[in-house]
Amino acid sequence: VIESGPVFDVFTNPKHTTTRRFIQSVQKDLPSDTILQEWQRNKGGKLYRVIFKGSSTVDPLLSTITKKYNVDFNIIYGSVQELQEQLFGNMIISLIGDEGNKQKVLTELSNLVEVREVDINER
Repeated sequence: VIESGPVFDVFTNPKHTTTRRFIQSVQKDLPSDTILQEWQRNKGGKLYRVIFKGSSTVDPLLSTITKKYNVDFNIIYGSVQELQEQLFGNMIISLIGDEGNKQKVLTELSNLVEVREVDINER
């Protein structure tokens, strides 16, 4: 046993590298290599994973916060699933706008949901 805990917690927030790899093998959580390569070639910039759990999956958090700071967002990939009767959303986004305002968006969003920069080489 590498990791233990409630299934929802292990699947939505795996701590161990082996657990993350296993979950990625059974649950698509990144866009295809082709999409990522196209993104890098045409747009570039940082990508962020936003993980929504429970009621935050149906609230317009991203839209509300980005509007507040005059930042646009681009959804590169997204999904919402039900796991043990709880909603779990995974979205890969980019932010477009002033660097300072993008940081404010990330800070405020991080207070409500999990946000991580995506390392596209981590596949």
